Amino acid sequence: MMNCLISENDTLSQKSKLLEKEKEAYFHKIKQQSEEIGYLNDKLVIETQIKAFHEKAAEEAEQFYAERINEFKEQLDRKEYIIQLKENKWNEIEKIMTIYSKNDSVLREQLTQLKYL
Repeated sequence: MMNCLISENDTLSQKSKLLEKEKEAYFHKIKQQSEEIGYLNDKLVIETQIKAFHEKAAEEAEQFYAERINEFKEQLDRKEYIIQLKENKWNEIEKIMTIYSKNDSVLREQLTQLKYL
């Protein structure tokens, strides 16, 4: 009976050691997973910050180019207006030149040479 008890005690001792090793392995695995979760959370925060930075940069670039486009449109409108004024003035000058060329043969000859008339 004693041998049986000793044998059971040894078996229990071995099982206890096995359970202790399993417990240590689980704790080690939990620690590794906790560290990995911490790393992944840190990585997520950094990637979120990078994404926010790039989104802000894209918005700023879009706003900058939208402003530049508006500036170019305004410049183009001003130039078109100036060209229209000059065209109107030139049309008036052409009318005057045509009228004067009827009475001035030298002027008429020069305008003809320029293929203006």
